[in-house]
This record gives sequence, C-alpha cells and structure tokens, in this order.
Amino acid sequence: MPQQSALLRLRRFPNCAQQPTEAAGCGKLAASLGGGGLMRTYYFDTKDGVPVRDRIGLEFASAAAAITHSKQMASKIRRENPSGDVDRHVVVIDESGKEIHREAIYPA
Repeated sequence: MPQQSALLRLRRFPNCAQQPTEAAGCGKLAASLGGGGLMRTYYFDTKDGVPVRDRIGLEFASAAAAITHSKQMASKIRRENPSGDVDRHVVVIDESGKEIHREAIYPA
C-alpha cells in the first residue's frame, strides 16, 4: 500500500519524477519510495482579512523547507496577479496549529 500512495503523490507532483526536492513538496514521495526521514505536515493558508484554509497540507522534512515553499507560492501568486492587497499573505501553519511564518504576497 505505501507504494500506491507514493504513486498518487507522484500524480499530484509530476515534477518529483524529474527533480524530487523538499521545496517542491516531494520529500514524502522520496521517503515512501525508500528515501527515509521523518516528514511533518505544514499547511499554507492565505489571508487578507478573510483566511482561506489549507485543509490538506504538504509534507516537508523541515520548517525551513516549508517556509521556502511559502516564498515560492507568494511569488507564483504575484506573477499570476501582478497587483493585489498588501495585506495578503501566505501563512505557514505547523502540525500543532502554530503559525511559523507569514510571507507577504505583495510586499509594501
């Protein structure tokens, strides 16, 4: 069964087959295919007054890797929507529900 869930993650993150990195959300995939390592789930909410909750999350080996992912998310949102609310952020939440990082999407 672990192999099957690894294949499902591979469908969710197709770039993992070519370049499996934690920042790309591929850490759990590598671990399930034999890489090993303890993974933790991090959630990436967006907030601009009204929060949009991430109920699924992604698994990373470290908080630093999750923070890097939040920076990539903010950059992608900025590229797709060049103008926006300066109060909009990507907020990284750890498994315990604690906010560990807040990345501005449109820095002031």
